[in-house]
Amino acid sequence: MNVQKVCGQEAGGDCFSTQNGGMYKDIVGNDWDIRNNANSYKLVLSDGTSVGINAYKNYYDYGDSEALKYVLGGIVVDVNGDKDPNAKGKDVFKFHITKYGIIPSGTQGDTDNPPENCRTHGLACAAWVITKGNMDYLKKDVSWR
Repeated sequence: MNVQKVCGQEAGGDCFSTQNGGMYKDIVGNDWDIRNNANSYKLVLSDGTSVGINAYKNYYDYGDSEALKYVLGGIVVDVNGDKDPNAKGKDVFKFHITKYGIIPSGTQGDTDNPPENCRTHGLACAAWVITKGNMDYLKKDVSWR
């Protein structure tokens, strides 16, 4: 990774957008504040992507698959950094760090961010975007089936 800036675990800072008082949104418009998450190690990549990484103290069981039973942390990515829309499921996505690798949030069997919550809780949309190659969930109700 080519890192441009490191904010560390500093609350506030400008590794994530400071527009709108630093508040991000979820898909349905509720406020969400990632900038003040003191558990997240925050940085900006050279292409402007904002990244927040959390390491958990214990394994968490987030699902039905073997990999999702051993979640060690999470990664939140704002793919276009300070540019709008600064919203989960639009330009912000989450990934689970597991004993077996990195898994997109919203993967089938994910109990932390179930795929059916993609339309309301945008962090559950990463798997959809990677698997389906689109963001149709923003325009209509969609189903994995």
